[in-house]
Amino acid sequence: MATLDVRYMRRYPEGIKFLHTTYRKRSHNQTLGESIHPKLSQCSRLCPVECLSTYLEKTKQWRPSSDSMQQLLFLALKKPHRPVSLATLSRWLKEVIHLAGIKEDIFKGHSERGASTSAAKRAGLLSMAD
Repeated sequence: MATLDVRYMRRYPEGIKFLHTTYRKRSHNQTLGESIHPKLSQCSRLCPVECLSTYLEKTKQWRPSSDSMQQLLFLALKKPHRPVSLATLSRWLKEVIHLAGIKEDIFKGHSERGASTSAAKRAGLLSMAD
């Protein structure tokens, strides 16, 4: 997540796709890969596409086109608004997990995808087709 770059983000009617610019831990076949974030039409407040669009709108003034580092997705909230570290992203994620009421002793930062998807399914936000 720390290396997602808005220059390699593509919007589609069904969601947003990021092309990866660095190898990930699991890039065994030497492909950079991509991450896809689907639109959740049923609930705009929980939709990752809506959230990302709002975040990009609020941070666009911090992204001068001349600075390639400022094109990384996640920027610090305090000036000079540099890209955040992996440790900061991890801390933010732990805080969100805590605020969401997810058991932190069971679910850690690396398992947020499964925990959040399971919670969304239990809340009726996802159907079997999702």
